[in-house]
Amino acid sequence: MSAHSIFSPSASHRVLNCPPSLMLCARVADQSSPYATEGTSAHELCAFLVEKALGRKVKNPTENLDYYNAEMQSCAEGYASFVMEEYEKAKAVCPDAEVMVEQRVDISRWVPGCGGTADCIILSDGAVEVVDYKQGVGVPVSATSEEFGGNPQLMCYCLGVLEMFGVPVEKHGVNAHLRQKGKVAELALGYGGSVGALKAMGALEMGLSEEELLPLVTSWREANPHVTRFWWDVDAAVKKAVMYKTSVGSHGFRFYFQSGMLFIDLPSGRRLSYVKPRIGVNRFGSENVTYEGINLGKWTRLETYGPKVTENLVQAVSRDILAYAMKTLRHCFIVSSVHDELIIECSPDVSLQAVCDQMGRTPPWLPDIELRADGYECQFYKKE
Repeated sequence: MSAHSIFSPSASHRVLNCPPSLMLCARVADQSSPYATEGTSAHELCAFLVEKALGRKVKNPTENLDYYNAEMQSCAEGYASFVMEEYEKAKAVCPDAEVMVEQRVDISRWVPGCGGTADCIILSDGAVEVVDYKQGVGVPVSATSEEFGGNPQLMCYCLGVLEMFGVPVEKHGVNAHLRQKGKVAELALGYGGSVGALKAMGALEMGLSEEELLPLVTSWREANPHVTRFWWDVDAAVKKAVMYKTSVGSHGFRFYFQSGMLFIDLPSGRRLSYVKPRIGVNRFGSENVTYEGINLGKWTRLETYGPKVTENLVQAVSRDILAYAMKTLRHCFIVSSVHDELIIECSPDVSLQAVCDQMGRTPPWLPDIELRADGYECQFYKKE
């Protein structure tokens, strides 16, 4: 089996209508065309506009596109508007609905080596919506298909999403637990966790089998290459700072050894500290960093590595952002905070949107970050 499958989701309609075409097309050299290049540029523009609308930090690609004109811009804006409308509909029934842009999906369980990139996936309770953008003229593409009960390319992408989250393929929106499984995977795997972390988060109790766990770990890491790269960049910076007793900069943080301590400067000006760090070897025989700390009430030597330090950094920066928000809202009566939420007791005539706008202000020490806050009103504290 070669590294690239001869069957891709975009060709599924043709293959389902004429299976022999699969082998016939395999004999034809894969050649690009001006239309394909134009489509690639259009998809880059679409991805940028959706990410921007979601409030994410993204770079405008237009000056580097091979193809770009006013018509493409107008069509891409229409696509982004449609995605945001569908996202708002999803949030109406599931406040923490999620949007994945240019998401790789794997359907090799059904077709060996087959996978693709979905333009946009909207996840919410009981639903997966896949949005696919088509650019150009000449070959009409229907969003539906009477022969197969739906657009086969999008159905392939949906199979990939279900596979990613280990959800059995069922009909009529039965999979209402999809988002919860995705949330478990995100929490368990976001900081280097593997099969053990999934088990600790209750993956087996949610219906996943032992055999599904390792493939889920692999799928998550392949779908989040920037996150995994960040882990190991942090790992390398920590080891270099400790080993050579020097200062190392990486991803906006400064790692340095000073007075027998490992310090990490945070964007806010605070710093994390690790006591008496040194290079050691973990139980797997790999090089790691250890430091002194408290475990089970006793002062002992603790192990750490890139993903764990990444978790420390993310939690520390998140705390600083929340603390900044609390300062901007110091005129309000803040009763308490729960994780990333603030609980404010106020008069019914206070504008919820004004509070959210204030909470979403960008700290001066992190000017490039895009923040947005959502909230809700209730007579007593509860999860929305």
